[in-house]
Amino acid sequence: APKPFGRGAAAETVDMESEESADITTIASPELVEDIDEALMDSVPDTRIQRLAGLAEHLDPVATPPITAAAAVRALLGDKEAALRLFKDLFSRSKKLRWMVVTEEVPSEF
Repeated sequence: APKPFGRGAAAETVDMESEESADITTIASPELVEDIDEALMDSVPDTRIQRLAGLAEHLDPVATPPITAAAAVRALLGDKEAALRLFKDLFSRSKKLRWMVVTEEVPSEF
């Protein structure tokens, strides 16, 4: 069974010396961090995922993996303005987020 969230093999090869001198977007890029499992994200009820809204507001859109990004937008749907800001930043990168518009999990007016 896949881990719900974890560090990718590439992330484990980053040592402390390179972290200090590297650009943060390189260290925290979505390619270096495993994303959450899509089936797991889909199975979480809206009432539970909305508890992550406070955390979702602080995610870096550039460094957030696509399914985690979709979960963050879903968490923020109670605050449409915050959800829309994050949605605009993430829509082009997240196939899951685009699919959520098709399935009406995210309002199409976004």
